Amino acid sequence: MEGFDNLMLERGQLVGILGYKAKSWILQQLSAKALINKYKPLIFSAEMAEHNVLKRLIACLTWYPHKRFIRDYFFHDFQEFSRKFKDEFPDMHIISAEKGKINLATNLRKCCKLYQPDVVLIDYYQLIRES
Repeated sequence: MEGFDNLMLERGQLVGILGYKAKSWILQQLSAKALINKYKPLIFSAEMAEHNVLKRLIACLTWYPHKRFIRDYFFHDFQEFSRKFKDEFPDMHIISAEKGKINLATNLRKCCKLYQPDVVLIDYYQLIRES
């Protein structure tokens, strides 16, 4: 994670990533850094399904190119691979509100109480709507 080594990510922080491009990529890098630092991340994605978030996160942690990872593992045994990954990081939780299927604002409150995360990362917070 070149360029992210000196980035301070601390428990209880609220970090906003704004910009035209690469917001999801930066949030995936921050999620990987949280896992490496043994934090309990709660990852909300308002635009990607959980398996897509997992694929990108695994690619960040392994330095395996994302598109090649999809080609090599997605059609083979990704279910088993992702289960092992989740077992390795049991305090990581990914909540997907892909295409507005769930109310992210309501679920954010519930999940924060339930999982008590150290870090909350929200991808595409512009899609969050009030309950």
